[in-house]
Amino acid sequence: MAYQLTWEKGGVHKRFWGDLSGMELADSVEEVAAHPEFDQLRFILNDFLNVDSHVMDSASLERILVSRVGSRYTNPRIRVMLVTADPVLFALADVTKPGSFPATNETKGFATTAEARAWFHRQPPLDQRAYRPVQ
Repeated sequence: MAYQLTWEKGGVHKRFWGDLSGMELADSVEEVAAHPEFDQLRFILNDFLNVDSHVMDSASLERILVSRVGSRYTNPRIRVMLVTADPVLFALADVTKPGSFPATNETKGFATTAEARAWFHRQPPLDQRAYRPVQ
């Protein structure tokens, strides 16, 4: 396992290191979504600063997106933060920019965990209503 989850008040800090596979990243997404405290989460902080290499395949990305879409139905009040200097991992935040993939929780990329946490604490609470697609 190349990641560790640290549960905090209102969120979870996921630290990744070494050689990260897409399946490990997908496993971490699913592990958080299945946690009994998931409905109380307000943030997920993904820290990729100690990742040496990564392989993201289409099957892994599909698992991640499917899990995140389902998670949004359950808890639309989560903000997801990615901390990395790697441009490929940083680009994962672009997947959920407005108009790209609106059925997932808001995601934003940062260079440091301090910047990510400071940004999160400046944000207003997200809507309490569950996500409902436009019909």
